[in-house]
Amino acid sequence: MSDETGGAPKAASTKQVVHSSASSLTIGLCLVLGGGVIVFLARVLVSTGTGAGSSLFLFIGGAAIVVGVVQLVIGVYQLADNIDRTAKAVINGQLR
Repeated sequence: MSDETGGAPKAASTKQVVHSSASSLTIGLCLVLGGGVIVFLARVLVSTGTGAGSSLFLFIGGAAIVVGVVQLVIGVYQLADNIDRTAKAVINGQLR
C-alpha cells in the first residue's frame, strides 16, 4: 500500500515495450534476397561448366535463405504485435 501512495516512479510495464520490427524485417529480406542471388550464381556456374565450389555456394545461399525466412517471421510477428498494442491503446484511449 505504501508503494501506491509513495512518490517513487513505477517500473515500466512489459506491455509498453515496443519491438523494433523494421530491423528484423530488413535483415530477413536482405538475407533472403542475398541467398537467392548466391543460389542463382551457383546454378549459373554449374550450367556453364565451371562449377568448382558451387556446392559451397549452394550451402551458403540455402543457409542464408533459411535464416532470412526465420528473421522475416520474427519481424512480421513483432509488427503484428505492435499493431495490436496500438489498436488496444487507441480503443482504451491511452494514446495521446
